[in-house]
Amino acid sequence: MDGTIANLSIYLAANFAAALVTGIAGFAFGLVAAAVWLHILTPLQTATLIIAFGLVVQGISVWKLRRAPRWNRLWPFLVGAAVGRSRPVASFGRRTGRAGRHADFRNLAAISRHPSTTEASEVQ
Repeated sequence: MDGTIANLSIYLAANFAAALVTGIAGFAFGLVAAAVWLHILTPLQTATLIIAFGLVVQGISVWKLRRAPRWNRLWPFLVGAAVGRSRPVASFGRRTGRAGRHADFRNLAAISRHPSTTEASEVQ
């Protein structure tokens, strides 16, 4: 990148736009920034900046929300996810042949019908 005022202003505008999108959506910093950065930077520089700034932006977001989880409300979901979903998910891909594919399909169907994945549980 040349040190010209035009390139610097384009770079800063891309940073601002990417941070704004990340602040609203919670992701996509690298996508937005790379769309502009690749016009003024080399691909190696762009990849390096995406990794560095992506970690910084997400780290700041996590740091600001570190006290937000209500653990007394969240722990049943964490325990249920660890116990209830781990067995069927862990068995994917271990079986071979036609019987294995049918067992994987049955596991997927059982997981998708679980009350925590239906819309009715979200409404309550």
